[in-house]
Amino acid sequence: MLNIIFTDKKIIEDIRSDNVKQRDNALKYLYERHYQMALNIVRRKGGTEYEAEDVYQESIIALYEAIRGNKFRGESKISTWLHSTIFNQWSLATRKSKKQKTNNIEDYSKEISTEDDSYKHDETELLKVIWEILENIGTTCKQVLLDYYYHKMTMKDIKEKMGFKNEQVAKNKKYRCKEKFDTYIKGKKGLQQYLNKLYYDRY
Repeated sequence: MLNIIFTDKKIIEDIRSDNVKQRDNALKYLYERHYQMALNIVRRKGGTEYEAEDVYQESIIALYEAIRGNKFRGESKISTWLHSTIFNQWSLATRKSKKQKTNNIEDYSKEISTEDDSYKHDETELLKVIWEILENIGTTCKQVLLDYYYHKMTMKDIKEKMGFKNEQVAKNKKYRCKEKFDTYIKGKKGLQQYLNKLYYDRY
């Protein structure tokens, strides 16, 4: 925890500041201060710690953008605003998950052969499956993997874009997201070969 006294007023002032260090310190404090609250909310509703991290990350980014865009001026406590946002983000995520269940990636598994030459399948179909997987692993994971593998962004750039505390946090997140992604393609040689072909330098 930082040895700085952060009131709601100071957090708002620091996030609006042009001083990058002040903004980073305020975000670090916010992340550490309210993480347990997010974890409790999501777990009480049947979610996992990974899912709580995704929801919390999105909520912190939403707060940051609201403060920077002058949409949040401190009319309510930051903790109250975050609590409401985390709850709403999780509710939205669960509704979306239920809606997509009938379009789960398993519905497409028969389209992917396990033969060595299976990546010769229609590229459009392979991309469709990849996109379905990205939709299923969560918004944050989807963005992190797209930025790293497709846009070829550095971990430093991803950290700054996503608002992670430091590069190590970004690396850990990317690793966990790839693990989640890999559970969907396990045993699907065609899809694995296609991904290796596209991102051989990073995959």
